Amino acid sequence: MNFQLFPLSRTSLAALCLTALCSASYAQNDLKLTPRGYFRSAGVDVMAFDDIYPEGHQSGVSVLMNGHRVATNGDIRLEATPGQWQAVPKQLSRTLTENCISTTLCYPDTSRHMTGFNPMVYPDLHFSYTVNVRSIGRQIEVTVDLDKPLPKEYVGIVGFNMELFPGDLFGKPWIMDNQSGIFPQQPNSPVVEGHSIMEKAWNYQNANKPQASVSRLEGVEYSPISADKITALPYASGYCFTSRPDDPYSRLTVESKSTEIALIDGRMNHNNGWFVLRSLIPEGATKEAVKWIISPNIVDDWHYAPVVQTSQVGYHPAQNKVAVVETEAGSAAAPAKLLRITPAGEQVVMYISPKPWGDFLRYTYYHVDFSEVNTPGLYQIQYADSRSEVFRIGEDIYDRGVWQPVIEYFLPVQMCHMRVADKYHVWHGA
Repeated sequence: MNFQLFPLSRTSLAALCLTALCSASYAQNDLKLTPRGYFRSAGVDVMAFDDIYPEGHQSGVSVLMNGHRVATNGDIRLEATPGQWQAVPKQLSRTLTENCISTTLCYPDTSRHMTGFNPMVYPDLHFSYTVNVRSIGRQIEVTVDLDKPLPKEYVGIVGFNMELFPGDLFGKPWIMDNQSGIFPQQPNSPVVEGHSIMEKAWNYQNANKPQASVSRLEGVEYSPISADKITALPYASGYCFTSRPDDPYSRLTVESKSTEIALIDGRMNHNNGWFVLRSLIPEGATKEAVKWIISPNIVDDWHYAPVVQTSQVGYHPAQNKVAVVETEAGSAAAPAKLLRITPAGEQVVMYISPKPWGDFLRYTYYHVDFSEVNTPGLYQIQYADSRSEVFRIGEDIYDRGVWQPVIEYFLPVQMCHMRVADKYHVWHGA
């Protein structure tokens, strides 16, 4: 066998070096498990069962991209589009290895059945499962292992969900396999009628806790606790879904290696519903009953823009006046200045050296102290290229619009025991 060697030109050598440098940079921004217990790369964070508040769309597998939480509540649920009154699993354990977060959970959580501020209804369904979240380069692999197959009567009911925040998606595009669409501002029909978990409710009586009344919870009209009986027909179903293909800072792809993914509008049956991606658990499945590959687009040179926060009320001339600056972790302090807003425009009042406060999660914080300024007027803090909202300094800052709206507006609206009318608008009946 004969080999022939060809000399590399300077252009070819430069191209090879550039390719090697790009490859090294690309690998450097792989998703890695941090000491704080979540995956991170550039502006992308992926959390797994690190904060448990599923009723508030904050739990399970969550994806944060460039300062925005774009997907959350990645977990097994008993409804296609659950609200805050639907059953949630009980977390048993959470362990971290070199590049994997494994969390074991179970149904039911009998301590929450028909009791508490948000009474939940659990059916006679007992199983545990483990969600494994591991990084593979710039992707996240999510697998779900069940301890035993689902009972046949729950096949087609139990699935793995992930939720997308609607407010950032109105009028934005999505792609599912060879289908595409635009996220609508309002939910719309057609709908599909199924069975509510309420119909399968089981009695997990706890003598030490008062039990809610099923008849009162369901009521005679719409009830969010049984709202899963009617859900929106999926916008699309397939195996590879991409949200925001038009925006490199928000583009997120979810690919299923097991069962189909359905895109469902959770606002059809819940006021606080989100868009939901859902894969049903197949009959007889245990090991890797669900396998998703989540690919958040990582922008290598993205940096978090500083956020300058001042008092929303303003400042009394005699009080201490400190602004808080939130920056990317490890950022060095930048120059700050206090601007006064006048009819002729803005004027620089003083330059300020920010003082380090410390680190919290993925941020480094600084304080900007301008307590010596006591002249009434409108002001703004500039830190590097970021600015605060305009705020006031004045002796009358507490006279209007501070505590007064709580009594005049907020508390009356909360009076659910009576009819509340606000000019042409009725907030609610008795």
